[in-house]
Amino acid sequence: MVLSFRIGKVPVVILPAFFLTAALLGALGGESPARLVAWMVIVLLSVLAHELGHAAAGLAFGLSPSIELHGMGGTTSWTPSPRRLPTWSRVAITLAGPAAGFALAALVFVAHASLGAGVSLGPLGAYALATVAWVNISWGVLNLLPILPLDGGNVLLLVLQAATHGAGERPARIVSMIGAGIGAILGVATGQIGSALLALWLASNNWRALAATGAPR
Repeated sequence: MVLSFRIGKVPVVILPAFFLTAALLGALGGESPARLVAWMVIVLLSVLAHELGHAAAGLAFGLSPSIELHGMGGTTSWTPSPRRLPTWSRVAITLAGPAAGFALAALVFVAHASLGAGVSLGPLGAYALATVAWVNISWGVLNLLPILPLDGGNVLLLVLQAATHGAGERPARIVSMIGAGIGAILGVATGQIGSALLALWLASNNWRALAATGAPR
C-alpha cells in the first residue's frame, strides 16, 4: 500500500519497497521483533528528515518540492528545476539533507542529556539512541563522499559543471568511480561485505553513466 500525505507544503509518498528494504536490513542484523520495529521507525524518520532538509532549502529558494521514499532510500524532486538556480544555491540545497540528519541526531542527544544521568532508558531505549546516532551520523558522513549519486557526489558535479562551463560530468564520474573502487577495496579488507557491495554498485552505475557520455571531444 502506497502512503501519501503532506508535511506543510511538501507532498510525501512512501512506497512499500521502502518498508521492505528497511525490514530486510533490520532482519539481516538479527534484531529482535521489538528492536526491528524501533529500527524501522528510526530509519523512516531519519530518511524523511534528510529529504525534508532538501525540501526546506528548496522552498527557501522558491522551488516546489515533493518527496518519495522508495527501496533505495528517498528522493526529493522539484518544480521548477533547480538548474535555474545559481550553483551555490543548488549546493546549499544538496548539503541541507545531511545537515538535517546531523541536526536530528544532535537534537535527540540533547533531549537525552536533558533528562539527567539518573534516568535509565532501558535496553530498548539505549538501542534506539545508538541507532539514531548510527543512522544519521554514519549515513550522513557516507552521503557526503564525492561519489555520484550521493549528495557529496552531486556537490562535486555542481562545482565541476560551474568550473568547466558544463563539461563537469565526465570528471565527476571518474572521481566517483575511483572513490567507489577504493571503498570496495576497503570494505573487502575490513570484512564489511555489505559496504563493499554498495561501493561496487556505485562504481558500476558510474561506469555505465560514463560510457553513456561518450568519448571526450
